[in-house]
Amino acid sequence: MYALAVSGSPRKGGNTELLLKEVLTELKGAGWKTELIRVGGTGIRGCIACEKCFENKNHECAVKKDKFNAIFSKMLKAHALILGSPTYFAAVSADLKAVIERAGFVAFANITLFQEKLGQR
Repeated sequence: MYALAVSGSPRKGGNTELLLKEVLTELKGAGWKTELIRVGGTGIRGCIACEKCFENKNHECAVKKDKFNAIFSKMLKAHALILGSPTYFAAVSADLKAVIERAGFVAFANITLFQEKLGQR
């Protein structure tokens, strides 16, 4: 089993990252393969609603200027996704929100790619 933790904090080593690492330590102890990636501060932008993902249906976003597709590929491989973010004005960080928007749009365009993740039953 593979668990991917995604940190929306731009602060390396901050509270969000520390908490995600704690969760991953427990999963690793239970035999899971784990990985932590940080999207905070990476410059990933939100969905531009170009709808190319509906045309291409290749499990990728048509926007290739950032690291989104590499992150999305890992999200698809993961059995469990753990999203962590500091709360700025009662919401997740803008960077994590951008990943959520684009991942959701691409997944929907490709027949709900996240349907088999833990917690979706």
